[in-house]
Amino acid sequence: MLEIMLLAGSLLGIWHFRKLAMESGEAIEGMASGNLPLAAKAINQVLLQNKVGAMSVRGATLSENAADLVLGKKAQPVREKFVQAWVQYAKPDDFGVLFKLHSPLPVGVGQKDLEKCLDGIATYLGGKVELVKDGNGYGFYLRTRGLEEKIPYETFKFPGGKLMAAIGEGYGGPVAIDLATRPHVLIGADSGAGKSTLQKAILCQMVENLSADELAIYILDLKKLEWVEWQAVDQVAGVVSTVADGLAVAKSIRAEVEARYEKMTGIAKDIHGYNQKCPQKKLPYIVVIMDELFDYGGKDAPIWREVGPILSKCRAAGIHFILGTQRPTTDVIAGDVKANLGVRIGLRTTSHQESLNIIEAGGLEDIPPHQKGRGMVRNGGLEDFQAYWFPEEKMSEILEAHSTGREKYRLPVAVEEAKKGKLGHKN
Repeated sequence: MLEIMLLAGSLLGIWHFRKLAMESGEAIEGMASGNLPLAAKAINQVLLQNKVGAMSVRGATLSENAADLVLGKKAQPVREKFVQAWVQYAKPDDFGVLFKLHSPLPVGVGQKDLEKCLDGIATYLGGKVELVKDGNGYGFYLRTRGLEEKIPYETFKFPGGKLMAAIGEGYGGPVAIDLATRPHVLIGADSGAGKSTLQKAILCQMVENLSADELAIYILDLKKLEWVEWQAVDQVAGVVSTVADGLAVAKSIRAEVEARYEKMTGIAKDIHGYNQKCPQKKLPYIVVIMDELFDYGGKDAPIWREVGPILSKCRAAGIHFILGTQRPTTDVIAGDVKANLGVRIGLRTTSHQESLNIIEAGGLEDIPPHQKGRGMVRNGGLEDFQAYWFPEEKMSEILEAHSTGREKYRLPVAVEEAKKGKLGHKN
């Protein structure tokens, strides 16, 4: 009976919180510091409902009828104190509020238990709530202000010839990916969400950081119009626009992986070590862009018989794939391919399932159509970001500066399988 009455008390507390918010007309974005204790109380109540927190009651005066308490009739104040997994303090910042939980968590309570509370907390607080690691403990972060929708593109210089790129701005500043750590990237989004622009921004970051001696890019563009301007760029070894030519590139890349392993045997474990020990025979990084995977014929297409088996070996060889699709479904991306895509970038999608397919979490389906470039990246953890606003004029300026007409990189193995003149090779 006491448990039922305590639960009724918790429901009343949450009802009171929501009623107060509605009466005040105050959006969660304008949450004043005076409302933080009330918000913390609502979080505590949700934890109690989900049996994550334990509550002790001191001096409580309860109605004889628990139903009356829920309805607000004859209800007397209930003074409770959480003794486990309760909010310790609230810490506001520029983008939201962190509600830090007491640490350590109760015995038997883990991260998954807290994650089950997210929807309930978000419902009662009226905003997006994330579970975050904070020091040795956990906290719930309530987002009260979003990212800017138009952040101008800028090139970030990365030291030491690293194959890195800033993809946009997150709540903690620039968001970057490092292909030396997670070698392959999936970018999934609905049409018009900004996928192609993001791909080009990533490549521009790399072109401005690495010379043509350090980087060779192959672009598989079956749309035939999206990447025409890139053909003259020094770092772009080839742009192909048919499935047959794409398959030829894939075969050449597979042979190159094997050739590089033979070169490095007995010298180094990866391209970084090899280039340090053999400075006169340095190998460039190779980045392969495959735009719209669906056009290649699905997960059983011939090109995946070339690409799939080498993905796990590519990082050591300095070869990286950036794959883009509007259809991130299992019939388009094979399981063994997807397992090797360490960076998952998602922009707006049409469905919750598509969001799950890309970043293994929901949320992309909730991005409004007008927020082009807004997305989430799974790069170890999951992070919100806004891709840079990258006008065509700015991109053309960068490409022109890196189009000097110098000789392009030539894959030393299996080049004869590619269509002559399509890959930018000089014979």
